[in-house]
Amino acid sequence: VGKFPYLCTPPSFPHTVEFGQVDAGEMKKQALPIVNASPVRAFWKIEPIIDAPIMDPFPIAVWPTSGTLGPHEGTSIEFKFTSTTVGEHVSQRYRVHTAGGVDFTVHVTAEVMPLTCTLSTTAVQFGEMPINTLTKRTIHINNESARPASYHVVNAETRGVFSFDRNAGVVPAHSFVVVTCCFWPLYPANFYKRAFIVVQHG
Repeated sequence: VGKFPYLCTPPSFPHTVEFGQVDAGEMKKQALPIVNASPVRAFWKIEPIIDAPIMDPFPIAVWPTSGTLGPHEGTSIEFKFTSTTVGEHVSQRYRVHTAGGVDFTVHVTAEVMPLTCTLSTTAVQFGEMPINTLTKRTIHINNESARPASYHVVNAETRGVFSFDRNAGVVPAHSFVVVTCCFWPLYPANFYKRAFIVVQHG
């Protein structure tokens, strides 16, 4: 009587790995247990089912990609997901194969979300100020995400009429930083400037 290897997942584990919504740049891990339900030794390997050419860097990593299981032994396959492409929807299928046995497919999904940062105000008014007088106002950059957020004031001037004390920096997760905006007019006029604050992965 010939015996064939048979791999499967435990009954409470579907053949899916759902990372859900993942912040850009964040790494998430999930483990999927597999079991050799047959009375014979099974050599297995897992490989992606390629429907189109893969573009590097590929957001999903799998380890281990192969192994050997004795009769009724089990192990876990770890899936890691990380991506910096905001708005990316990932859906990738993998085939778990064993020679002479029955293959099964694992479906991995994820959605990459931007980091959420807000400003305490979008307009800073200095009013009427005498020339050669330095006036300061503060704004808060709030990070509502679970990851640190790097920001940069892309068009700030070091010695302009308007300047910022912290042109670039990092806002900790679920926290804020205070940025001071300075106004220093050297001659009478109406001054206006639009500054752009860019958040990485935002």
